[in-house]
Amino acid sequence: MQQNGLPLRKYPHHFHELPDSHIALDHYLPMRGSHLQSMQRTQRKRNGEDMAKLNKKDAGAERSKKNVINQEEVDYSLNDVLLRGRVSAPAISKELPSGDKVVEFRLIVSRDQRQGVDTLDIAAWSAKARKCALSLHADEWVEIAGSIHRRFWQSPAGLSSRWQISAAEIVRL
Repeated sequence: MQQNGLPLRKYPHHFHELPDSHIALDHYLPMRGSHLQSMQRTQRKRNGEDMAKLNKKDAGAERSKKNVINQEEVDYSLNDVLLRGRVSAPAISKELPSGDKVVEFRLIVSRDQRQGVDTLDIAAWSAKARKCALSLHADEWVEIAGSIHRRFWQSPAGLSSRWQISAAEIVRL
């Protein structure tokens, strides 16, 4: 589906309470800049990989061309996260040894099935997201759109890692 020429994302878990206590399901949102650009980059990369496969100069090149074209592999994976929660504390700006800048904070999200909350690490990498993250205050409600990544680093105890949400967009509620 498209709206104004932009692909739409479907969020079946995106509930909105209506005045008569009904729940509206299947809410559609237009894809915003960073997600759309990411999809376009992925498609260009796939097209480039397909062209690289086709340009191989070996004995079976003609046969492999037909196989590549006829056996197109579809990647159904999706790394798209939408979270709503409260900011636990003011964000912290860091400069990494590589020179990259990142702003990190934690988001408190209620659990659906069980009592309690989850505290998630959020990282803002783009200039716009960093600026917005630095202006957040404790207990402020926000919506985060982004993706989840596992970060690795070398610590004194050896290789360490953690899961982190990379925020593409931060919106105050």
